[in-house]
Amino acid sequence: MRHSRPFTCACHFGRLDVSGRRSNLDHLEVSRNPARVTLRNTFSSPGLNRVRIRIALKFGLLITLGIIAWVVVTHLLVPNPRSPVHSLGAGIFFNLLHIAGIYLALSTAKNEAAGALVFKEGVKTGLATALVYAVSASLFFVVAIAAVGPKLMASEPGAENLSVTQVALGAFFGLFVGTLVFGLIYSTVISFFLAKRQRA
Repeated sequence: MRHSRPFTCACHFGRLDVSGRRSNLDHLEVSRNPARVTLRNTFSSPGLNRVRIRIALKFGLLITLGIIAWVVVTHLLVPNPRSPVHSLGAGIFFNLLHIAGIYLALSTAKNEAAGALVFKEGVKTGLATALVYAVSASLFFVVAIAAVGPKLMASEPGAENLSVTQVALGAFFGLFVGTLVFGLIYSTVISFFLAKRQRA
């Protein structure tokens, strides 16, 4: 009996021949799940970058708007810059707002991916959101300190003895670095719970 030569068809995810044999199993991902196909289409380059940037800008700036609202309202209601409202209260509120913003960003990314968010992409999206928040909020505090003076940061130890430039630079780099560090932590934890579990 004559045996025909196996015909091999190649696809983007791997190789499959009509004889029923599969080669390169580790990379064969011919998905039977439409959600995964949607995920690959949504989070593919350059689509990945566009979606991530859009989500990061939206929620990163929303976090910053919340920070600005807190600073303005609390300084109007509690003029004393040494009040715990401006130190302990601000720290708690900023972190809760940061967590909420990253959670909403990753939830949106998950919806964009038809519920199949990949852990790595979740971390990247959360970190991008934190970066937008870090830059915009830091710039706000630099402008606010330049306009109001070091008394805006009077709750910080030794701030009253520093020049406006020193206080502004300290606020910028302190908030910027701290936001990125905590943003990475929050993004990792939230992505762990929201990301799609890969089946063995």
